[in-house]
Amino acid sequence: CRETAFIYAITSAAVTHAIARACSEGSIDTCNCEYSHHKSRPRMYSSSRGSVPGVREWEWGGCSDNIGFGVEFAREFVDTGERGRRCRETAFIYAITSAAVTHAIARACSEGSIDTCNCEYSHHKSRPRMYSSSRGSVPGVREWEWGGCSDNIGFGVEFAREFVDTGERGRSLREKMNLHNNEAGRM
Repeated sequence: CRETAFIYAITSAAVTHAIARACSEGSIDTCNCEYSHHKSRPRMYSSSRGSVPGVREWEWGGCSDNIGFGVEFAREFVDTGERGRRCRETAFIYAITSAAVTHAIARACSEGSIDTCNCEYSHHKSRPRMYSSSRGSVPGVREWEWGGCSDNIGFGVEFAREFVDTGERGRSLREKMNLHNNEAGRM
């Protein structure tokens, strides 16, 4: 149905925006941005209605090749003034971005893609056994068998809280509202 397609599209856009933003700010060590040739920290890209940190440096540094949609989404987000408007749609964008990051991180954790994830391994089929080969067993090396991992939603929530809420300090009413919308998305 159209609603499901819309949710998938907006979730994808929200995750792209959040990850591209963090990449442009230098918050993600594993992104393929070439910060080694940057002369300074990311600057602000300004428009008549707002700004997005790092977009100019991000394009120049090669991130637009890696996360191409992120630049256009960020510009559109700024140029349409969505960031400055107080409406249900803006609240939805904040909530769905937070939800998408939480979901993506929890899923990646369950797939074993994140090394720092404290995944729940209680679903293993059996206890680790001594590794044995045609040459005999190797002391101290155990045979590893993937038994699956449930989505670690707690890890996803904590990561999203640090990742998405970074710019919001909660000093103004606007920031408190944004923090509330982010938290609503993580529920």
